[in-house]
Amino acid sequence: MRKIPQFKAEMANTIRGQFDHLWSYRLMAPAHLLLFLLLFQLRSSFGMLDVEVVSLGYFPPIGQLHLAFNAPAYDVAMDNVREKYNATINFTGMIYLADAEIAGNCFALDDNADYLFTRWYFTKRRRSALTALIMPGCNGGGGTINRITAHLNILTIYTGDPPPTIIDRAQSPTSISTAYVSLPTFVQAYDNFLLVNNWTSLFLLYNEANAAPLCRGMFMMVSDMISLVPERRQTRRMMTNATDQDVLLQFHDVSRVLLFFGHAANLRKLLITASSMNMTDGQYVYVAFEAFPMPAAYGNLNWQYGDRDDEAARLAFRSLIVIQPSSSSHPPSREARELGVQFQKRSASQYNYSYPLSRQPLSSMLAFYLSVIIFAQILNDSLSDGLDVHNGRMLANQFLDRHFDGDLDPDVYIGAAGNRIPEIVLSQFTGIPTCLTPFRKQFANNTNRLARMSDPDWPFSTPWPPPDEPHCGYRNEKVICKRQQDKDIALNYVIPIACVVLLIVVSLVYGHIIRSRKRLSYSWWFIEPSALVEMTRRLASQAYRHSNLHMESGPDVKRDALSR
Repeated sequence: MRKIPQFKAEMANTIRGQFDHLWSYRLMAPAHLLLFLLLFQLRSSFGMLDVEVVSLGYFPPIGQLHLAFNAPAYDVAMDNVREKYNATINFTGMIYLADAEIAGNCFALDDNADYLFTRWYFTKRRRSALTALIMPGCNGGGGTINRITAHLNILTIYTGDPPPTIIDRAQSPTSISTAYVSLPTFVQAYDNFLLVNNWTSLFLLYNEANAAPLCRGMFMMVSDMISLVPERRQTRRMMTNATDQDVLLQFHDVSRVLLFFGHAANLRKLLITASSMNMTDGQYVYVAFEAFPMPAAYGNLNWQYGDRDDEAARLAFRSLIVIQPSSSSHPPSREARELGVQFQKRSASQYNYSYPLSRQPLSSMLAFYLSVIIFAQILNDSLSDGLDVHNGRMLANQFLDRHFDGDLDPDVYIGAAGNRIPEIVLSQFTGIPTCLTPFRKQFANNTNRLARMSDPDWPFSTPWPPPDEPHCGYRNEKVICKRQQDKDIALNYVIPIACVVLLIVVSLVYGHIIRSRKRLSYSWWFIEPSALVEMTRRLASQAYRHSNLHMESGPDVKRDALSR
């Protein structure tokens, strides 16, 4: 028995052939026109699934999520799927819901997204058609849309800036994210990196100057992740008016691992200051993330700016580790670049918006394009399998834990939680080149570990990985090290000084003895005046005693004395 979709395709081709035949012979008489209408109705009833794809947005060219930037990617994709699946699926084209009065920018769109969608859904949608909603971004409070589409059982695809609840299938049973930037995947990479290096004392720095909103979101999510591990300690600093030197002094006192969130130019300035403070000698590690290379939004993450600080920055950047998608480490494919040119031309021709390709966030725009391509593939496969395609929950489940191959780089993997999971690499600047070299990879289908690609290039005396806390503490304050320092002082200073003093005393005494001996050897006949006086005194005393003895004993005594 032939599958129903195959039968539908054959019927559609038959009907189309008859219509072409009638048109070629110009037999469009009233009777033939009636026949054509009947055949068209038969074509619809035998297999053409009507699909309405709706997207919210705003048209003033403010930021990177306005429709003049993103709609061309949807339109090009819609043209492709209409041609590819025209036998079984009737895509009516993209329907853009925009209202400049209540949703003229990203924040206003976030506040009024639920109203814009429900107003269209209950008043203008074709009830016979399948409805799918594509959200381009501006979903800081996207929980409302999630609840509405879950209640209506409508498939919702987030192509940029998905809300955090996207990974909670209970709250978002009909929602999927194809967004190129997956914050939870980046956070997992941070967690793995800290774990593999056994770093528990962290310093988190958010520099809000010119920082994209994504940087603050990442700062908060990484901080929350760290706080879930009791053994980890973090110091958070939101840099406003403080100088780089002040921040680095605080960092020196609490950690040796700094996680930076902010504009790339501010990171470069911080590292140059750290170099001047001797804080890029291999004992300190600086970690930053790059969602995708786009200097207009995130700055130029590079040491080479063509100024006098290039050499200092190059040396300082050896202490930097960058967390980035794997696709950022090599140029986009030829097919991806060709699509980028198409997007740019459509923006100019259909939406009166021109921009240079150097400012095009190609990776993000490809996510918009791929959302339509993947949706059409899921829809076609579900029809072939005889599934109920009007069931939004069922359609969303077909995306889960699935890899979608294609000509574009990167391919798309949707995880079990419903969010797109890119491959993440840890990279560093090595040598003179300004490109980043990956040394660890987090695979899309296994985010719980970092796979080794090569050994880190750590050209310092301190081996990799450096400890997050020195052996003697951040300020040499540990008692055990103070005792050791006392011993070192004794060994290095007190004992040598005592030895020197003793040597001086011995030398003086020995010198005195030598000088005395020399003096006696040359003047043996010389009698000291004091000795002469003493000798005279003794002789006088003896003479006196003899004189008295002579007077007392008389001549007999004298004779006895002479006889003796």
